[in-house]
Amino acid sequence: MENETVPFKTIAVDFDGTLCYSKWPELGQPNLALIEYLQEWKRNGNKLILWTCRAGEALSKAVEWC
Repeated sequence: MENETVPFKTIAVDFDGTLCYSKWPELGQPNLALIEYLQEWKRNGNKLILWTCRAGEALSKAVEWC
């Protein structure tokens, strides 16, 4: 198999304390500097994964927040 190059990069980003300054189980204020960086990252064709230990309703709220 030849050495194939993936045309994009992938990064997993934690929700609580990273994307937002959380006050578990509530949603905190957004980390605007990081969010702006990640939006640019995505515009360049890269992929983002939301990384969190939230489950159920707390997960649904986090996904909606994003």
